[in-house]
Amino acid sequence: MTTAKITKTTGATISQDASEGKAIAKLLSNREAKGIKAFATDTGENGMDTRLGNLMVKLSTESSLPTGRPSRQQLETNGLYKVKGVGDSNLRTIRSSALWFVTNRAEAELFNTETGGKFSNIHGLQQAMAKAAKEAAKEEMKVDTDSDSDSDTDTDSDSDSVIGGLDTDTCNFTHDENTMAEAVVEMAKAHGVNLGKLMVRLSAIATQEAVQAKKAA
Repeated sequence: MTTAKITKTTGATISQDASEGKAIAKLLSNREAKGIKAFATDTGENGMDTRLGNLMVKLSTESSLPTGRPSRQQLETNGLYKVKGVGDSNLRTIRSSALWFVTNRAEAELFNTETGGKFSNIHGLQQAMAKAAKEAAKEEMKVDTDSDSDSDTDTDSDSDSVIGGLDTDTCNFTHDENTMAEAVVEMAKAHGVNLGKLMVRLSAIATQEAVQAKKAA
């Protein structure tokens, strides 16, 4: 069994690590700042990404592929299939992102500005916009669902007051015995209640009420 060796960390080591960490953080910050500045330049009117995107658009319109994407032959002819120092996967992303950017420039620049201009490459901007759009769609769907639920509740509430085509909320039962009788009959029909048995029961209730009223008098 191998026992892991525990190394004690002295105050001096902690201090050295902290200094190293801060130095690295500064380098990263500087590199990111340079990346943001380079991004602004590359996506400018005559920037590298803009020029690449415009060329990709042209090659796409001239492509014979069903997908409309530039063919390998087109990319090779125009020196964009292989680029020294750039990996194949990374190069595909660069080409695709540049094409996306020039075809969505207005929206992309607006999003970049509204989010503080913090992006250092098109791909990052593209992903952030896709995420924001997805979250917005989910929120809109939630609002629509809530609205539908409210509508269903309102409909159910309205339906409860309408029985057999008769609106029980608007009928003046207190002063109109005929309307009340019609409503009772309609409700009985709507709920499948036997009218004969209902009349017998109503008669019995009426008799009881009359007896109680007589006693009270």
